[in-house]
This record gives sequence, structure tokens and C-alpha cells, in this order.
Amino acid sequence: MTGVFVPAGFAAGVLAKYADLSETWLSDAATYLSVWVVALVVIAVMSNDVARASLRAVLGFVAMCSGYYVTSFVVLGIPLGREVTIWLALALVVVPMGAAIVHWSSVADRWYSAVLAALMAGLCLVSGAVPRLLIALTESMPDYFWSTVRPVQAMIDVASAVAILVLIPRTWTLRAAAFAAVIPSYMLVSVLAPHVFGRLGV
Repeated sequence: MTGVFVPAGFAAGVLAKYADLSETWLSDAATYLSVWVVALVVIAVMSNDVARASLRAVLGFVAMCSGYYVTSFVVLGIPLGREVTIWLALALVVVPMGAAIVHWSSVADRWYSAVLAALMAGLCLVSGAVPRLLIALTESMPDYFWSTVRPVQAMIDVASAVAILVLIPRTWTLRAAAFAAVIPSYMLVSVLAPHVFGRLGV
């Protein structure tokens, strides 16, 4: 079962690269974090133990990075930059650690499970597509503003966040607490994320 994550991850990377070039909502879906964060959570929660969660996550995400950049360089002839090293390092270090923490937290099903779920849901919303759509729908905005609104990405972000809020906590009491903590968690993540990504240069 674990071996499936290598070809599946590689295929996801290839598809993500072609999605990047599509200039449609698919490009946004491949670029922003929500689908990748929910993929990590699904892998971690569905694994039997911490070791399998970490191994499956690292195999899947390293394969995904490989598929993305092999397609970019070998097939499309796009030169590679330092971002290859950064994303592979994140896939090798941060991804397995994150998968382990998610699995452990989900199995424990304690108050910190709700906190972690809210923070990861906030990470799904950090693209800004949801607040931008809400502003467009509730305020009188100039026409050019509508060209920056991404309604499909907003729906993907919300669906990913809801999935995470349901998957990590295992009781409805903790799920309710996680839902209640989403907005402050999003506000915290939206402040921290630009600094972190800026430091990484991605």
C-alpha cells in the first residue's frame, strides 16, 4: 500500500505542472496550499501509525516535487532555480514531521487536536480567495477588482478547510471547538505565512 504513494505523487506533480500553465482555476488549485495541506492530512489520518504516516507523506510529496520539476525541466525545457532545493527540503523534513504530528494529534483526540485542525484549516485559507470573494459580493467594488476574484479557489479553500476540521478531531465536541477557532487561526496564519515564505524565498 505504501508503495502506491510514489507513482501517485509523481503523477500529481506532473498534473500540477500542466495545471500551472493552464491559466484557469486549475492553475490556482495547483499553486495555493489548500489541496496539498488536505492531502497531507488525509495521508496522516488514514495511516495506521506515526511511522507509516511520515513515510507515506514523504514518499508522496518527494515524488510530487520530482514529477513537477522533471516535467518542468525535461519535458517543457523550463530552467530550474533554487526553489527546487527549497521544496525538496520541505518535502523531506517538514512534510514527514507534519504528518506525524497530525496523526498523533488525531489519535489522541484532545484539545490540541482542535487547535491543530484550526491552524491547518487557517493555512488552507491563506490564499486570500475567500475574503476577496466576500468583499466582492458585499461591497461596491470597481470592475478591475473582479478580475482578481477567484471564486473556484475560494470554494476549494473552504472545502479543504472543512475537510480538515472534520478529519483531525474525532469527536463532534472537538470539531465544534475547531470550527470556532478557525477565524482567529486564519488571522494568525495570514500574518505569519508571508514572513515564513519570504524567508524561504518561495
